[in-house]
Amino acid sequence: MMLPSRYEGRRVMPLTQDPLVEVINSAWKTALEESECIEGKPKGVVHRKRSKRWVCCLARAFQNWYSDRDDCRVFWRDNCGNEKHFRMNEFLFDVTVATVGTTKSQQHKPEDLHYISRCEWAIESELNQRDSREVIIDMSKLVVADADNKLFVASQRNGCKDDEKVLKQCKPIAESCRGRVYFCFIAHPKHWCEKCDPPRLYLLTPGTVWHPVQVN
Repeated sequence: MMLPSRYEGRRVMPLTQDPLVEVINSAWKTALEESECIEGKPKGVVHRKRSKRWVCCLARAFQNWYSDRDDCRVFWRDNCGNEKHFRMNEFLFDVTVATVGTTKSQQHKPEDLHYISRCEWAIESELNQRDSREVIIDMSKLVVADADNKLFVASQRNGCKDDEKVLKQCKPIAESCRGRVYFCFIAHPKHWCEKCDPPRLYLLTPGTVWHPVQVN
């Protein structure tokens, strides 16, 4: 079966072998554990700190996944490890996973200059439940990413039926993306001290259907 044009030249693996499930599980577990020490008032401050913690945990989970790749870098706001070569922590998206290469400088004694040779993952996370415009704006950023894989994370609403509404709303944007597009729902930070539902992950499959990917 021929894949749609947005899958051409991209690495597509079967759902049963999808390693993103392990990454999401690891990040979610760590985020809940680390959020227990986050306190503050008003509640909005706590929610923002937890949202930031989630992005950090997700980025570190990707970093662990690609730990055997010397040519791979993970960028996010709190990661200072790329400042030396790229003069920035965050690179375009909340989390960017990229393959890097080097070229020589034009100095008298040339040195290696690092550059992005391939974007493996472009990831955006927007946990605002009240303003769907924020979700649409942030997901639109993934359209401009020439990444093999895109992941968008949003807050869970009131169950799978509400998932379907959000997925339907965001489907035209996902269809505009090249590469493999995932959508993940996690509990809003206000529920993290309660018994909350595990993440729910979906993949836009050939034929433009959102397919659930099991996350335990």
